[in-house]
Amino acid sequence: MNIEFSGGQPLGIRVAAGPHELLAAVLCSFEELEGEFPALLDTASAWSILDADLVTDLGYDTQGAQGDPATIHSRFGRIDGMLVRIPTIIWADEGEPLNVEVTWFASRDWPGPTVFGWQGGLDRLDCAILASAERIYFRGH
Repeated sequence: MNIEFSGGQPLGIRVAAGPHELLAAVLCSFEELEGEFPALLDTASAWSILDADLVTDLGYDTQGAQGDPATIHSRFGRIDGMLVRIPTIIWADEGEPLNVEVTWFASRDWPGPTVFGWQGGLDRLDCAILASAERIYFRGH
């Protein structure tokens, strides 16, 4: 089977993100913010999750912010927040970056790192990990 991908980037291995170490990370960005940020690549996470700083930077910690109420249950316990759809750019150093609308869980109470999870995130693209080369390739669908 031959699959063509539109872009690729180094797969971040053991990347520091504040007090967290991300075992496998991808670089993402938002049009509203400058620069890229690492997100833990987690196929077992039900949702993609914004870290508390990104929630603030994007304005989702203010009253009247748009989103659907949601609760997640994690190793940190029960956390209330909201689901928001944000156009997200998956950075590429090979080929083209991927623009995808990701559904993110946003809560100032989330103590963990930014997570690129399955539902509303990874399920909106095709990707391949080349572990021996520490790279990830992707395309939208």
